[in-house]
Amino acid sequence: MPILGDRMKGEGYEAGYQSVPVNWGISSERKRSFFELLSEITGANLDR
Repeated sequence: MPILGDRMKGEGYEAGYQSVPVNWGISSERKRSFFELLSEITGANLDR
């Protein structure tokens, strides 16, 4: 099981945060889902 932020087999560089090269943007569905869950847990508003 990959660690959060690592890319899964076959994913491009834009899908991970910790594997070089890094795309720091929220550029994949997996990243978007993570931040949506985080906002639900914390009550943060993502629609800034």
